[in-house]
Amino acid sequence: MEFIIRIGELMDQVKGMEELTRLSQIFFLMVLVIGLLNCFLGYRLLRFWVMLVGFATGAVAGAMGAHTMNLSKTAILGIALAAALLLAALAFFIYKAGIFILCAGIGWALTIYAVHPTTSLTFFLCILAGVGLGILGVHFAKPIIIAGTAIQGGAFAGIAGAHLVQLEEMPYGLLIGIGTAVLGILVQAATNREKEDEEEEEPETERKKVTYNEQRSKK
Repeated sequence: MEFIIRIGELMDQVKGMEELTRLSQIFFLMVLVIGLLNCFLGYRLLRFWVMLVGFATGAVAGAMGAHTMNLSKTAILGIALAAALLLAALAFFIYKAGIFILCAGIGWALTIYAVHPTTSLTFFLCILAGVGLGILGVHFAKPIIIAGTAIQGGAFAGIAGAHLVQLEEMPYGLLIGIGTAVLGILVQAATNREKEDEEEEEPETERKKVTYNEQRSKK
């Protein structure tokens, strides 16, 4: 999220140039759409987000690992791509591993945005917070994913929406983000509860049918 803000600030510095201003608007519009999708449909798009976060995490980890070995840029790129594809596939096909990666990624992003780590200790604490949220996500998948995707998506939507309507000052983006996140949590909780209730009713109906058929067969 800090990355998004910095790109926006860079683009704002050249607002006098018409084409770059248009590019700035397109960029923030894309961020707004992605943020809203994540905020209101995060749980339903779980497998897509899991795969995407797995790809990004693998790319970063692979690039950092290859960089420490003083390899060429081509080799670093190749290792980063291979690690990204491997982790994306792992996250997609192994459900719980994917949930851990997704929740850890969300926790990492949110803590980095909140703490702004400048030392190795604070950076390690951000990673630790991400791992903690990942573990919680495996045990309490639904509420953690709904809350995490809604908050992250709301923050993205708040930042992008504030820039698009030219309300870049701090309180406006924050208020838009908080309001969107709260609404996203409520919408996701309501829509996913209905689906869960339907799934619970079906087995009950099936059990009644089996009991009725057993009684008929005994007669």
